[in-house]
Amino acid sequence: MYRQVADCVALDEERCATVEPFVGNRVKGIQFLSSPSCWRHCPTKNIPADLVSRGCLLHTLPAHDL
Repeated sequence: MYRQVADCVALDEERCATVEPFVGNRVKGIQFLSSPSCWRHCPTKNIPADLVSRGCLLHTLPAHDL
């Protein structure tokens, strides 16, 4: 679900209306609360939540440089 939101954030209002209602509502909220000039791409290697999906164990988290 998050990936859909990330892919849709830059869409205009009309195109966001064509995605699932939950995704469209999330995107509208993001667009309302922030400016596109503030948006930046975050590589997956810099996202702590992605460490778990790559097999990182909880006790090894403090050793990771993010």
